[in-house]
Amino acid sequence: MDKLEQAMQSEDFWVELADTSFGEVVLHGKNTNSVADNEYYEVSSEINTDGDFAITFFKTYEKMKKWLDEWKGEGFYNYLVELYEKQLNQ
Repeated sequence: MDKLEQAMQSEDFWVELADTSFGEVVLHGKNTNSVADNEYYEVSSEINTDGDFAITFFKTYEKMKKWLDEWKGEGFYNYLVELYEKQLNQ
């Protein structure tokens, strides 16, 4: 389990990762909404240059990782992990 995945197990966690190559992605930790008896991870991302965002929810962390790689290309999730680790070391 990498550092980003560990951090995302907390409901209070969120991180904004940005780069000129893809814009901005915001990751929110595991939501354990007991009212809906539902758990999910959340990814918010820019969808245009006007600042509009789309929010995507995932039932499992593995589905989120797969979607990120399919969305922006193989290795994109690992690139986000690298960006997150750089933020930790600043």
